[in-house]
Amino acid sequence: MDITRISYEISTKDVSPYRNITSGALFRMMQDGAVSNSRLMHADFDAMMAKDLIWVVALQRADILRSPQYGETVTLETWPGKPMHALMPRYYRFLDAEGKTVVSGCSLWGLVDVSDRTMIRPEERGVELPFIVTGNETARPRSVRGTADSFAGEVKVPFSFLDVNGHMNNCRYFDVAEDILTPIHEGRVIKSVTAEYSSEIKLGETVRLCCGVNNGKYLVTGETDKPCFKILYEFA
Repeated sequence: MDITRISYEISTKDVSPYRNITSGALFRMMQDGAVSNSRLMHADFDAMMAKDLIWVVALQRADILRSPQYGETVTLETWPGKPMHALMPRYYRFLDAEGKTVVSGCSLWGLVDVSDRTMIRPEERGVELPFIVTGNETARPRSVRGTADSFAGEVKVPFSFLDVNGHMNNCRYFDVAEDILTPIHEGRVIKSVTAEYSSEIKLGETVRLCCGVNNGKYLVTGETDKPCFKILYEFA
């Protein structure tokens, strides 16, 4: 099993007006890396669909040691960790031109039955998932805590937000979160982001957004007729 490495030049679509990388762009790059690496594992979208399964992400975290800037080239590394029951950890790190880690992260993925959306253990469908240990693994993300009581707006999910699984792509959650976060608009630099997903959001559904501040950290939540996601931001 090999580490996947992808180089990115941080472009205008990846940054805020302050030239800092957005959380949405960061997690999109991580998602692209996960997709590429899953092909090496013979566990990509088509391979899982053949078993009536799809990948879904349950938790994600990124720790930003230094925010990648507009015009900078960074290299993403990603690799699969040892499966833990029904969840598979995946690790990430971004390196700058000097080989220094500027961002590290981890996500927890699960396999879900296409028909009833129930979580399936890989061995139940004959799926074997290789893993490696590099020594560069970061802490696994934990459930997001805190409350968000302040109503911040609504978003009706357009077609452009959907992915191959037919629901709102998880990276879009960061985009709508940053739209309502005052610290982002003021140019503050993100130190860490943790996201927890509880239910999918489909085309045309209206997502109610709320925001709250807890111990200096900003929590954004989204719900339809049920809770859908929580994203916790910490700023430098």
